[in-house]
Amino acid sequence: MKISIPSRVGPLTKIAMPCFVEQLLLVVVNVLSTMIVGQLGKAELSASSMSNQLVNWLQCAYVGLGAGATVVIGRMWGKGDREGAARGFMQSLKLTIIVSVAVLVLTVVFENAIVTLFFGGAEQAVIDNIHTYFFYCMIGMPATAIANVIGASLRGVGDNKTPLYTTAVLNVVNLILSFLLIFGVPACGIPRMGIAGAGIAISSARVVSAVFVIVYIFVKKKPILPEHYELGFHGETIRRVTRVGVPSAVEQIVFQGGFVILQSLLIGFGTVFQAGYQIGANLNNIICAPSAAMGVACTALISQTLGKKDWEGAKEYVKAANFIIYTVFIGISILMFFAAPVFSRMYSSDPEVISEGIFFARMFALMALPIGVMQAMAGILRGAGDAKYIAVTNVVGLWLMRVCLVWLLSIWTGNGHLAVVIGCGSDFLWRAISYTLRVRKGNWLHIRV
Repeated sequence: MKISIPSRVGPLTKIAMPCFVEQLLLVVVNVLSTMIVGQLGKAELSASSMSNQLVNWLQCAYVGLGAGATVVIGRMWGKGDREGAARGFMQSLKLTIIVSVAVLVLTVVFENAIVTLFFGGAEQAVIDNIHTYFFYCMIGMPATAIANVIGASLRGVGDNKTPLYTTAVLNVVNLILSFLLIFGVPACGIPRMGIAGAGIAISSARVVSAVFVIVYIFVKKKPILPEHYELGFHGETIRRVTRVGVPSAVEQIVFQGGFVILQSLLIGFGTVFQAGYQIGANLNNIICAPSAAMGVACTALISQTLGKKDWEGAKEYVKAANFIIYTVFIGISILMFFAAPVFSRMYSSDPEVISEGIFFARMFALMALPIGVMQAMAGILRGAGDAKYIAVTNVVGLWLMRVCLVWLLSIWTGNGHLAVVIGCGSDFLWRAISYTLRVRKGNWLHIRV
């Protein structure tokens, strides 16, 4: 039987590949960093993973603005409004800096209360490590915000290579500094800093990557740079960016907040269970790399295509996305399932932690296909400006199915493994089906942004 390949597979793949390499670089360094910290002990492994969930949650305040920038700039670029695209970038950048600095200040002031609120039930050794790692990670938040909004804006004009270069710089610097600072180099006078070194390494890398991308876009004279710079705010552009960005930010805040709450629920099953779950969740990022790349590519291309009012072209991109997802993710699922023991042993030498890691890694491997479908279809809807629907379905999926269902099942059955499998599985399936049906309905083609 001859397989018919959709016509837009080539263009979609061309845009998605740099995004995929960028996401893969992020994942690989994140995985390696977690593996390095895991060698310090299970308390450090749990603390770093729990802190990262909290940092990711707080970063959502400005990540949503990046999504708004991609959509609005993509629309303007698609209809040939170069000046409007540059204005969209500058307004998004100003908003992002203000929000990220505000979050950093509030976090530093209330750091102790925040850690106690979410992770107060953990073992004292874990809590002590969280305080150290979380503080150092948050210092780099404004730099992360700047690099994020620049990358999002560049994707809106079809430039996926510059964000890739920025991520490569971030990862290389982080990996080098992690080795040097965590374990130390006595011969060079660098002391062993443990988990504090891991936090300092990632924040330093974020600052370096932000400086790099700022210099790079000026040297290369990227089209998002305006001809004339204005200190004030442009009301109409701000409204357009926030119309998409605020729902996306709320969606991500609620969504990532659910992960933080889930972490606090899993604390009750012990440090070994928690460490094993973190291994599985960390390896799940490998699955999410291609799906996230497909989502980003779909958002950029759909926004540009709809800006040109090319409805048929947008439908072709949907077909192409589905073809790629169903072709690729079955293979990824099989690979990750059988490779789980090998990966888990890289994180820890503790047999109990390794056993738990294998279980959760295989759980996420079996969910690879719905994760891929979910990310791709969400990218299409975001590109069309349908951010509110994604926000609502994320709330329902994560909080009702993953958080509440895990909590209830853990109480009723006392079995954390069963609770997590049913809760996570229900969440991924719900959102994959909801987004697919929404895309098939077709109303997203005519949303005004």
